[in-house]
Amino acid sequence: MRPMTMNAKPKPVMWLDAATGKGVTLDGRTLSTVIKSRHKTPQLDDLLDTAAHAGIEWIMLTGAEPKAPKDLPSWMDAPTPGWKHGEHYRKDDKRGRYEKILTGQKVEISMASTWFGDVVLSPAQASDAWGALRYYLNRVEPEMTTPLMSPGLTGAILWAFSVTERKGQRFDPEPISDAVAELLHATSGQHHMEHLVAGPNASDHPDTVALVDPKATPKLDTFAHSDGRFMYAAHCAELGVGPAHELSREEATDLWMFQGSKGKYAKARYRVKFRVPDNWPHVGILGVQDPGSSTEWYYPNRPGAIGETWADHRELLVAERFGWGIEPLGGIRFTEKMRPLDTFAERIKRLRAQVAKSEAPAGLKRAVMNALRNILIHGIGRFVMRGKESPMSVDHLDDLPPNVEYEHVGDRFVYSARPELSAADKSRYHPELASQVWGWSRAQVLSSPAPIPGTQGRYAGALHVDPRTLLGIEGDAIYTSSIPQWSLPTEHGGGDDGREGRVRLQGLLRGEIKTPVTKPERDALKKKAAAAGPSAAWVA
Repeated sequence: MRPMTMNAKPKPVMWLDAATGKGVTLDGRTLSTVIKSRHKTPQLDDLLDTAAHAGIEWIMLTGAEPKAPKDLPSWMDAPTPGWKHGEHYRKDDKRGRYEKILTGQKVEISMASTWFGDVVLSPAQASDAWGALRYYLNRVEPEMTTPLMSPGLTGAILWAFSVTERKGQRFDPEPISDAVAELLHATSGQHHMEHLVAGPNASDHPDTVALVDPKATPKLDTFAHSDGRFMYAAHCAELGVGPAHELSREEATDLWMFQGSKGKYAKARYRVKFRVPDNWPHVGILGVQDPGSSTEWYYPNRPGAIGETWADHRELLVAERFGWGIEPLGGIRFTEKMRPLDTFAERIKRLRAQVAKSEAPAGLKRAVMNALRNILIHGIGRFVMRGKESPMSVDHLDDLPPNVEYEHVGDRFVYSARPELSAADKSRYHPELASQVWGWSRAQVLSSPAPIPGTQGRYAGALHVDPRTLLGIEGDAIYTSSIPQWSLPTEHGGGDDGREGRVRLQGLLRGEIKTPVTKPERDALKKKAAAAGPSAAWVA
């Protein structure tokens, strides 16, 4: 099915500081929120009334996120006299939806940080960043005249434009089957998330062993934070697509063990039985689902531990290189040579490079680069979007779909179901792409080749530090109590040559530092390290 594009027109939008009530519209007007009550700061209904009066359909809040009123889960749930609440999104892409009772006018409110990250912007600066983003997107894709309502949707549409035609050939892959899609949803995680200091945030699974004992090492003299540069952009090349072929145990074993490098590098996911080496001293490589835990996954690293899981072929390559026992039990092989994400990723990388070279103020450049990063990350996440389950009901037991759990409530039968995807969303539904990007990124964080000067075959990643110094892994971030040599710029003897996907030093603290027993303590050190920057690692 060909991915469907969208020709959207700019929506009337206003960037507004919720604390002061002052804002700027897309067409350059300045507005001040009228406060109707005795409050010193605008209330949610004040913002909505001001937007409705000015013909604004979308408010992006700049500055700090508003606090939730007492006994309410979010600022989006605050009382709004004269307005009724629609469906709110409370996770990454926070959005509140409202409708004016009298006129039916609809207004959405979201956070500018959803696009621009941690860059602190005034309404006028956010408007400038949005204008720059519009310019760059239109420059790379003339059909895109504006960003859409979220980074994810913007990424999905830019991807659809990027693959509609390539070198005279239409991109029209066969969708993966419903069974394979369900399998990918059920078995594909996203980030490797692990706190490796013994304590309340370390995994308590019996097959995991914390690497740092805060009782034995209560103080550190170094805290280093390294993370991947535009990591997902480096892992969009030559991915597999549908149709997908489910592999039997025999087929998976033949592909992985008896077809040489061609088989090991085939675009595939495997269900495997694995064994941690008896003398293993380091972090776990393969994640196993752990429903109910804080991260839903654990990473066995106890010497001799045995487990079963699904993993991308690149993760298995890392495990095999480090001597883990791998026994294929089944798998999924994707169709190759379609290059479904190459053009999309190259476009965004090209735009980021252009922004970085521009002579705009540093804060504005960083805001636009963050927006492009979020378009890529959330655009890839959009490939797995299939709607959330919601309650539905029928009058008769015979009307229930097969094999669903239900409750008898009053005179109706209530069950949960996902809405049918629209034709447009279905055309852009490709969970096989997201699962491959995520698996490749997890593998890269653990171990990947690095161009360290004067060497050949050197590697970077969490498996290439002293395990006694590894404090945690968080997606593409690595926290250590020593400076990884490979995280330094190549001109300072390291492996960071500036390319996307390199894990490079981002922040460094020196001195007497309390070992971070909990993730909040680690996050506080990360924030301080980011403020300090990395240069102390190579400046005497």
